Amino acid sequence: GTFKVILGAELSLPAELAVYDMQGFRIHQEMLKESQAAINLSGQKPGLYVLRVKNGAQEIRELIQIK
Repeated sequence: GTFKVILGAELSLPAELAVYDMQGFRIHQEMLKESQAAINLSGQKPGLYVLRVKNGAQEIRELIQIK
């Protein structure tokens, strides 16, 4: 599916966005230059994935689910 990512003011741009499967393999990566982005993961199997957004020392991790 496609996910919409909206960054809050606590994380400055540009930031690196990466998605990992539960085995720790990176399945998607891109640089965010705007506070909103659409990520297309339609080719992935259903399950849980880790979304990580990092900018220098700041890092945010969220669990996402593909159904």
